[in-house]
Amino acid sequence: MPPLKPPPSPDGPRVKLTLGRCLFAGMFDCPCVAGSIVASLRDLCPDSQCADCGHTVSLHQEFDEPPPTTRRALPYTKLERGDLLLFSTTPEHSFEYKTDPMSSPVRPPQQQLLSVAAGSSNNHELPRQPESFHTERSHRDGLRQSLDRFVGHTERGSNRTGDLLQTISDPLPLAPGLQPEPDEFSHETAANNDHPYICPRTETVSIIAGIVHTRGAVLIWGLPGSGKSTLGQLLFEYLREQETKTVFIKDWQVTKNGKPEESLAEFCQPNYPGTSSEDVINGKFVFIIGEAHKCLQKLKRLIKNAITNSDKGPKFCLLSDQGQFADKNSVFEMLPEISYLSTHGACADNVGIFFSRPEFEDVVSEITSKSLGYKLSQEAANHVFTLTAGHPAIVRSILCYIDMHHAGALLTPRRRLKRLVSLEGVVAVLHDDCRLFQYLGDKVYPGTFARQNNIAIKVFQKLLAAPQGRITWKDEYRTTGKCFENGLVCHEVDLDGADIFKFPSPLHERWARWYHMIQPQVYEGELTPVFG
Repeated sequence: MPPLKPPPSPDGPRVKLTLGRCLFAGMFDCPCVAGSIVASLRDLCPDSQCADCGHTVSLHQEFDEPPPTTRRALPYTKLERGDLLLFSTTPEHSFEYKTDPMSSPVRPPQQQLLSVAAGSSNNHELPRQPESFHTERSHRDGLRQSLDRFVGHTERGSNRTGDLLQTISDPLPLAPGLQPEPDEFSHETAANNDHPYICPRTETVSIIAGIVHTRGAVLIWGLPGSGKSTLGQLLFEYLREQETKTVFIKDWQVTKNGKPEESLAEFCQPNYPGTSSEDVINGKFVFIIGEAHKCLQKLKRLIKNAITNSDKGPKFCLLSDQGQFADKNSVFEMLPEISYLSTHGACADNVGIFFSRPEFEDVVSEITSKSLGYKLSQEAANHVFTLTAGHPAIVRSILCYIDMHHAGALLTPRRRLKRLVSLEGVVAVLHDDCRLFQYLGDKVYPGTFARQNNIAIKVFQKLLAAPQGRITWKDEYRTTGKCFENGLVCHEVDLDGADIFKFPSPLHERWARWYHMIQPQVYEGELTPVFG
């Protein structure tokens, strides 16, 4: 006996909320395994009841509850071809939503959208079972025939509504069941791929190796995910090929007791069994140490010896999440540093953690031509490099994000033709801050310091209001200095020898303005009035 269908509603089409990740961190929660039947979209609010089982629709915990007397309507549904309802922002309603990637991890858009599907019959009745393959195929075809009618623009902390119609070159939301045909490539794999050989960075690694050999030690520091560990892996392989005794210590446990040379001898045992502490002191080992901020004080004596007498004893490449000021720790007065950009104030030999321009071009070619279904025009590649400043993890994610949201992704068979994405196409894909930063998650600024600390917010405000986005030092250790040590800002020395600080990239600047909803100044730069 076929299952009974729910009776039609006189108020409008009955809809079924299918389970899955919401487009935003928040909105409605559906406890029904099969989905929640709601009589009318207009009446959908936190206290609505399922017409099938009677449960109450609730809001996610991250979402602000409305006053008890206020009914919150679903503000972003629009009927499209193929009997598919996709989310869009309408002029009649707006709401603020919380999208902190630290508290609500975001999945790729194919997994995170909450779809609202309506039945195809005239009485708008909904099937209780999933759509068949043929129905999905017709939906996909219908989507391709009407790409220019789809919408998907929202902006964090604003009431911006915008035009409901977009052109075929605008970013497109992908609903479940309507993704491009599956292939052997995974966007999530590419975005999180830390395989060191995606770009060998031969020139950068050889320079770092030269610094270690000639100066005894080097500090490579920056936020988690900025590319330090990958550089460490590449340096390890490079030195091993040069037949240098090299040990990679991924994490120095603070609980280790005894002299540091004894601990280093223990780390040597897997690859160099029988190594003693005397061998460490008198030999020519190179130790690449991750999470080095945990053991800097413990290694202080050995690091000083390596710097003052680089011809004898162990040498060090220190990978740290935190920077240090020389006046706060004397060991850093002579220690060469490498940070995000080659223009870093204490940078050694003009190298940085971020990709150089030639390295960036190699990565773009490797990812887009061999793994993704498109090529970037030269102008588009220039835009991505300027926006990201060559941040390794963000570059990979941005390239995948462009492939996911550019209109050609649904129109071009990936294996048969490589589509060319222009500068205009890239700008259109990346213009939506809310969707972009939800996807990037904590890759821009990991941790809570940039999100919750008042010191960070004040420094962000100063940078965003400053001419050319730069501020001077002025011995403000407790504000600018703390942001510098935590990797939020970069240090440079201008032509006059003055210390200045700025965002690591234009994308970091854009994130700070978006996340903290910092309004731009009326007057900026040369337009700032001077009152006598």
